[in-house]
Amino acid sequence: MAQKTHAITVDDLWKMERLGAPSLSPDGAQVAVSLTRYSMEDNNASSSVWLLSTLGGRPRPLTQCGDKDGQPRFSPQGDQVAFLAKRDQQGHKDEETQLFLIPVDGGEACRASSLATGIEAYRWCPDGRRVVCVSWVWPELQGAAAQAKALKEFKSRKESVYATSEAQYRHWDHHIPMGREAHLHLLDTHTGRSQDLFEGLPYELNRAEPDAQTFDVSADGTRVVFAFDPAPEKRGDGRYALAEMDLKTRRVRVIAQDSEWDFSAPCYSPDGSKVAFIASHQGLKHTMPGHVAVWQRASGRWQVVSEDWDHEVQAPLRWHEDGRSVYLCAEQQGRRHLWQFLLSERQAQRVVQGGTVHAFDLAAGALVTLSDSSQHPARVHVHPQDAPPRRLESFNDALMASLRLGRSEEVWIKGALGEPIQMWLTYPPGFDPGKTYPLMHNIHGGPHTAAGDVWHYRW
Repeated sequence: MAQKTHAITVDDLWKMERLGAPSLSPDGAQVAVSLTRYSMEDNNASSSVWLLSTLGGRPRPLTQCGDKDGQPRFSPQGDQVAFLAKRDQQGHKDEETQLFLIPVDGGEACRASSLATGIEAYRWCPDGRRVVCVSWVWPELQGAAAQAKALKEFKSRKESVYATSEAQYRHWDHHIPMGREAHLHLLDTHTGRSQDLFEGLPYELNRAEPDAQTFDVSADGTRVVFAFDPAPEKRGDGRYALAEMDLKTRRVRVIAQDSEWDFSAPCYSPDGSKVAFIASHQGLKHTMPGHVAVWQRASGRWQVVSEDWDHEVQAPLRWHEDGRSVYLCAEQQGRRHLWQFLLSERQAQRVVQGGTVHAFDLAAGALVTLSDSSQHPARVHVHPQDAPPRRLESFNDALMASLRLGRSEEVWIKGALGEPIQMWLTYPPGFDPGKTYPLMHNIHGGPHTAAGDVWHYRW
């Protein structure tokens, strides 16, 4: 018998399992992803790490003991997966998010950090032992003990209200930690010891979202490049510069700075001779798009290389292993594709078509993406070079098969001054062309943050 379907409800929406950004193993054979499930009854969410095979086979859960396991990344040697979590295990309950390691072939996850102020994001160093991570600290304090004491005092305060003179004190749905800054730390996962790389230095990361796109570690593990706001007053619309630190000496030099430009998402080339990043000419107009720019170590100079390509570049950036091109995401007519930008030709070629490509990873010639569309939530695909894309999971398929969705189509109309305007037309489920229906017209932020071919839980 044919399966009975129904129109989507809010309960269906919260039953959908949400996938995080994929991380490929160094040999390209496996993908680590976080999977988040929600419970309307318990009013909570739980996340675990899963492994997907690019060679075939069923997905398998890698972590099962935590309830908030996220941001998984394979180690450079591929023998273990790191992830962030707060857990109650090994006789210790985490007050803040810490880094955990788990063998790829299974077993217990071990806590690898004990930063009192927790970890926000991280990147592996190539030795597979150290990671560079982000933690919110009180910049005037020195040492882990002082940070732990300050955090304890902060959490024990009776009041929730506070006064601030900061220009940027809140981002979307959360307050920026009061009196604290996002600093890079160097963590030894074998000993658990960490060092605040910015301690005593006038640097901090983006206050809004200090994630793993705000810095990068060189392939030889000797340097880290990061974006920082050089202005004395930190603002949401600050124009960021790029600096590079020698991890051994902690010496810092600014490698790219211009008061007219905003720089973000730095990424080292495979040989470390270049840094690709996103540059936006904010001095010209605050809505100027981001372009691909490249800093050359030999000359010490940077240059925008995609100014003739009429697309806004979006993070992250990833170099091809030959160092001649950069992978990136960019929107085109309401869809977000994955592109390969050829540096010498200064041209881009589409590699994966959206919907909306949200995240991707590359390793050993393998390419995986996380993408969705107006017709389905995010899915993970591997993209062989000489074969069609292949889906690696089916987490939401049974639920989606039970839903009766309205089809969406792209429509173009003539707007002001005869300009063509793109519109998405979504029909009610079971649409009957012989009937008349009410129309809801939703205009959202175009051309900046416009409504696109995307599965959006807000709507």
